[in-house]
Amino acid sequence: MNILKSLILLFSLLASVSYAQEDQETDFRFQGKRYSISFKLEDNLQTVRLHGEILSGIVEDLSGFKKVIKLIRKDVPIKFVLMSGGGFLNAYKKLPEAMKRACNSETSNCRITTIVPTWAYCASACLNVFMVGDDRIAGKGSRFGFHQGAAMPGVLKIPGFAQKSLRGSGVNAEWLKANNHLFSSLDITFLYPRQLDGSDMVTGLSEAYEY
Repeated sequence: MNILKSLILLFSLLASVSYAQEDQETDFRFQGKRYSISFKLEDNLQTVRLHGEILSGIVEDLSGFKKVIKLIRKDVPIKFVLMSGGGFLNAYKKLPEAMKRACNSETSNCRITTIVPTWAYCASACLNVFMVGDDRIAGKGSRFGFHQGAAMPGVLKIPGFAQKSLRGSGVNAEWLKANNHLFSSLDITFLYPRQLDGSDMVTGLSEAYEY
């Protein structure tokens, strides 16, 4: 019996070491069907790059997305580069929530910088993710896409949901009200950063092409 207990303890310890080693990775890349994601830690900065849409785990392999969540270090500044048309908000928002838990400017000097490069766009649920940044940088040629809320991407309208969600993320309520036409259809309407004045979305513009 003692031998059995010892074996169980040994396997538990080996598993713990394995998990610990995995969480200490400093360079990770994953390619799914509709998205790619990467994590890199260097020089006291962790960089996450997300390209594509985050959909349901029923149709997409979310293991890479979930692993990056586990790799986020506490109290290390984050650079989050986005190029995304959105996806399922409930799944999508788990990454910025993890970032905020690890790097909260309200409780430490740690800051999150979200970036949509000049060649990229950020639409739908991506807008909520972009808003997690303390500093929110948009390339001058980037685009931001708005549409009516839906229970599933592209179908089953939920009037008012997108506005409420964006307001909760920090987008200016008066701007949302004045631009209510952006949420009248499931079709995406794209705006350039210069068209977002008063929205409190973008805190800085950039001409840089790569980040």
